[in-house]
Amino acid sequence: MIITKETFVISDTHFGDLNSIANGFDKYLVDNWNKTVSKTDTVLHLGDFTSDDSADALEEKIRKYGKLLNGRILLIRGNHDTAPAGVYKTTGIELVNEFKNPWSCAVSGTVKDIKILFSHYPIKDLYSILSNSKNMPLKDYGYNVYPDKNPFKFPIEQLEEIFIKNKFDINIHGHIHNKIKLFDNLINVSPDNIGYAPVRLEEILSLKTHHDKE
Repeated sequence: MIITKETFVISDTHFGDLNSIANGFDKYLVDNWNKTVSKTDTVLHLGDFTSDDSADALEEKIRKYGKLLNGRILLIRGNHDTAPAGVYKTTGIELVNEFKNPWSCAVSGTVKDIKILFSHYPIKDLYSILSNSKNMPLKDYGYNVYPDKNPFKFPIEQLEEIFIKNKFDINIHGHIHNKIKLFDNLINVSPDNIGYAPVRLEEILSLKTHHDKE
């Protein structure tokens, strides 16, 4: 798998979410995706492609949206991507994970001499940081950025170890739906943060470079 500056990235589309369908947002996301991404483009999706509590409904959604969307889709599993690997494969979605541990799904890439770790979860435990911050209490964001009791704390720590050990420059991640900016080396690509459509890596890195120079 080769990630280039032309590769698109996005996370947390949650296609098929009932609330999104009811208010038309689901169709908006699909339309934006297909207006942005051609059939020959590659999209690295950083997790939570679809979501549903029912295993059968989840599988149905994966098959439906896998066929609706343009491009070659590479998927890093998020906490809602729980269907068997074969279900994703039937629609051409490729599950990717470079670092073995299934709960620390991540892949790496180097673009413009910037070494990037791509993952669903950020490498920092933002839940604990925000909960313990007097300046930025979690309640001000109106959203629990991690599940109750934070069951994914261990893999987040593991991701940070991978990040440090391999000397990555930035972590491009999803999972967080808020516009939270606490670390310069963390870039959140949930739809809320990137204009509700996949974005090329070249654009993301150009924006970061411009910001770093300010």
